[in-house]
Parts: sequence; structure tokens; C-alpha cells
Amino acid sequence: MTDKLMKYACMLLAVVFLAGCKQYVYRPTTIKSTGFIAKNDFEFSVNFGNYAELHSAYAVTDHLAISGTLGYGGNRNDTTLNKDTTGNVVNTNIRNSKPRDNEISLGYFTNAGDNSSFEIFAGMGFAQRKFTNEFTDHLNSANNFERSGIDNRYRRLFIQPAFGRNGKYIDVSIASRFTFITYDLDNHTDFISETAFTTRIGYKNIKFMGQVGVRLYNVDSRYGYLPFYAGFGIYLQFNKAIRESSF
Repeated sequence: MTDKLMKYACMLLAVVFLAGCKQYVYRPTTIKSTGFIAKNDFEFSVNFGNYAELHSAYAVTDHLAISGTLGYGGNRNDTTLNKDTTGNVVNTNIRNSKPRDNEISLGYFTNAGDNSSFEIFAGMGFAQRKFTNEFTDHLNSANNFERSGIDNRYRRLFIQPAFGRNGKYIDVSIASRFTFITYDLDNHTDFISETAFTTRIGYKNIKFMGQVGVRLYNVDSRYGYLPFYAGFGIYLQFNKAIRESSF
């Protein structure tokens, strides 16, 4: 048994190491399963993982819902100093970038009994990076420039089935997100599968969320992925399951 555990641990470390050696571009949003069971069910949340996320979902009918997420990443500063043979700085390049990921989806849900639900959402997301670039030539100011803009990182199409239950004090769910990611850098497409286990704990309309998940992907891809991820947040919920539940 010990030998098997060591073997699996070594395999896992190898996967993480290989992923770290590749270009890491994909930054996933948290996976949102609603647990809706009736028309006018609604939720709003602020989540944190790779992004600070604003999310909202609404049940338009007894079986159809819409969901949207805005993700805002932290600012990254990259400064490059080029020096001459004597060690003096001849030019400086400062690049600031801030990623974003916007997501929208349409879903079907049905009451599975005992305030439980089954749902399946399909949607798309677009990841971009807003940047500013400042170059300073300390020997010839005519070469100085400032530039800003937005570069697209990737597009993703996904389908997300989930099963869960919302209650007065606790919500639980399991959801899988199957995603095709197309990178704008080289038009390369990867397929990945992410499965998340989510718990929300609180009282009635306000709950704190915790999420952990695993990711399956092609280890031979030119891009790197991490096998595990996590997120947390706070939810404001108004739905029938919470009103009817006794626990």
C-alpha cells in the first residue's frame, strides 16, 4: 500500500512539474451551480479564486435560467532593465497588465424533489488582458514611447451539468464544466474537464461559499494546467428551495 501511495504521489508531482514548465494562460473562474427549482429564483455573489468575480443568475421560467459573471484579475507589473557593458541602465521597459474574464450562459433546470435540482448550463467566456507599456531610452529620448490597449487571451465554450440541494442553513452541489478553450495567441484549442464540490453555509438568504475542484486535461498540450483549484465567496440568495427547507 505504501509503495502504491508513493507511486501516485510521484506521478502527481510529475504532472504539476510538467505543467509548471509550460506557458500558463488559462485562469478559471469559479464554477457556479444555482440549485434553482422555480421561476424567479435569484442569486448574486462575490467570489474569489483567480479573479475577483461578480456573479448573478435568475430563473426566467420554471425551467430556464440565465447566468453571468464578470471576473477581474490583479494588476501585474513587469519591469525590464537593459544595461551596457559597464552596468549602466540604457533603457527601461515597464509593462502593466490586468486580466479579465466575462462569462454568460443559459441553463435548463428541473426540480429533483426534496428541494434538490438537476441543471445543465451552456455558455461562453472571453478572457482579455488590458495593458499599458512604457519604454524609456535613457540615451535617446526620441525612442521613448507609451502604448496601451487590450489583447485577447482566449475564448471558451462550455457545458456544465450539476446536481445539488439548497437549504435554509446549507447548500451542497457537485458540478462538472466541460470546456473547449481556443487561445488567440496561436488559435490552438484544448479540451478540459473540471469537477467542483461546493458548499454554502449560512442562514436563509446569506451564505458563505467554499469550493474545491479537480481538473483533467491533456498533459501533452503546449499549454500548462494545474490539476487542482479552489475558491470562496459570499452569496445572496432568494429562491423557493430555501423558503421551503427546514434545514
